[in-house]
Amino acid sequence: MQSQKKRVLLLGASGYLGTQLMAVLRQDPELETIGTCCTSSAKKDLVRLDVTEPEPFLNLLEKFRPNEIIWVMMSGQKEQKLIGSGLGALLQWMTEKNRLLFVSTDGIFAQGTGGFTEEDEGMPLPRVNPLFGYVEAKRMGESWIRSRHDNHLILRVGPIYGKNSEGIWDKRTSYMLENWQDGKEIHVANNLFKSFLHVEDLASALHELVKSPHKGILHLGPNQKESYHSFYRKMAVVHGLLPDFIKENEISAEEARSRGIPLDTSLDMSRAEEILTTRFRRVPDLV
Repeated sequence: MQSQKKRVLLLGASGYLGTQLMAVLRQDPELETIGTCCTSSAKKDLVRLDVTEPEPFLNLLEKFRPNEIIWVMMSGQKEQKLIGSGLGALLQWMTEKNRLLFVSTDGIFAQGTGGFTEEDEGMPLPRVNPLFGYVEAKRMGESWIRSRHDNHLILRVGPIYGKNSEGIWDKRTSYMLENWQDGKEIHVANNLFKSFLHVEDLASALHELVKSPHKGILHLGPNQKESYHSFYRKMAVVHGLLPDFIKENEISAEEARSRGIPLDTSLDMSRAEEILTTRFRRVPDLV
């Protein structure tokens, strides 16, 4: 007798990461996957859904009864509404049988000292930082999940890059290519560090984790940190460009404080290396 497929609900399936992940999940014959989108122009094979509207959201949950729910949605300045209303409704509906995989951000580590482990506590970004609302919503989401639903996996990641399954590049690479085509220089910091993560590798890890029993918090990506300057230069070389149009600058400690910029939010990936078969490529290995 054939075993029943695991039902997976992917919230945010039309986005840059969601598109890649949806393509991976739907290739797995052991999974029955439904993906959602929030725009009228999205693909026909996705369910149009605004999670901040509780009634249709709850109707979908009751009808599909997912075993695994993956939250890869993001909404920039509207993130607090997305978390406050959408995640709040989801957590009220879920029971111990439903596991939530919640993709969070390295931005919660506003102390900016780098090498953060899963046990490290984050701190709020200063309000002057343009990402304050987004990161604070993610912090709130993490706190709610940890206090209200034990069956969870919080996944913290740095900037995601690369070309996804529909040929869409990340916004940083797109910005770099546009400037090169226009003959413009790019000035980026050589002392602003992140753990950059390829979109294909993140989707592969999420697919692996959906089929695993893991719970708690996990940092995903290679054990490698890059400055924005080194990242852009390496991406220029990948595209066959001479990287001379990418100029370096440095953010002083005083400027970082005044603008609320954490200089190093790189993550320690040791735990992921131990428990996952997915291997995260380092930026120079990009093809």
